[in-house]
Amino acid sequence: MSTGTTDSLVRLIQSLTKAEKRSFKLYANRNSSTPDELKFLQLFDFIEKNENYTDELVLQKIKGIKKSQLSNIKAHLYKQLLTSLRLIHANHLPSIEIREAIDHALILYHKGFYNQALKLLEKGKQHAMRIEATTLHLEILEFEKVIESQYITRSMPTRAEELTAESREVEQHVRGAVDFSNLSLQLYALYVIVGFVRDEKDYRFVKEFFATRLPKYHLSDLGFEEKMHLYNAYVWYHYITQEFLMCFKYAKLWVDLFEENPIVKDQNKEMYLKGLYNFQNALFNLRNHSRLSDSISHLEQIDFGARENENVALLQELYLLLGKINECYLKGSFDE
Repeated sequence: MSTGTTDSLVRLIQSLTKAEKRSFKLYANRNSSTPDELKFLQLFDFIEKNENYTDELVLQKIKGIKKSQLSNIKAHLYKQLLTSLRLIHANHLPSIEIREAIDHALILYHKGFYNQALKLLEKGKQHAMRIEATTLHLEILEFEKVIESQYITRSMPTRAEELTAESREVEQHVRGAVDFSNLSLQLYALYVIVGFVRDEKDYRFVKEFFATRLPKYHLSDLGFEEKMHLYNAYVWYHYITQEFLMCFKYAKLWVDLFEENPIVKDQNKEMYLKGLYNFQNALFNLRNHSRLSDSISHLEQIDFGARENENVALLQELYLLLGKINECYLKGSFDE
């Protein structure tokens, strides 16, 4: 196991909460019986208790581990940790639950239990539709078509047409989301390279760059993901061209989209927070002090529940601090 991967293992263990460590040990002990299998647990305990980890120190302190074994044991430990964390977090990460349903359906399919597999897939599909997970929705549809195409379920005659129509519709939404997200990413890359427009020549270049890459669309035909990435692309475009009023407009549309879909907001907190940050940033650039203060208060009062998602907690803290710094600039309270 390389030094970089070893560092990843150590950092992962150090990031675990007490509950995650306890769950991992229960999981590992339940699934391990022989002394060789328990060596990765000894390594886990050692890394947990020693901040300054080195391979040499492990070989000195844990006599049962040989130098030739250490790399494989570290790789096994890393895999077991991720498996344990997946089980712990499956309940509040619906995408994991949906993928688990797909995996279980695949097992049932290979065992010959076709109708049971289809029932699991239908359940996963309904879940994917609730949280607007179009990519997973499409994956499930393709699996359903595989099973139905074997002529083994004796489904109703209209089933083939229903699946075909549904997959075409979902495929169109997936393609749209990909196209809009590609555009927003390209605009971000453009901003990193050239920054804000500085003159008429820059403005014409960015305008043409955006117009030639923006797919044709009717807003009423777009799904949630498509709208989210579309608004993101417009935010970047107007930010680069320094049209901050339009930037505010699309940032607000982004935030409102999530507010109108609370289930999706709860499952995609990172993008909701990013929308709020862009909204705050637009208010700062418009020098709208009162609305910026209101937006900061709103962000401060948001409670996402148990802080099982460290990334969400860090993003919320980051965007809150950036908003407060911008507020200090507008107020002129630089000491603060």
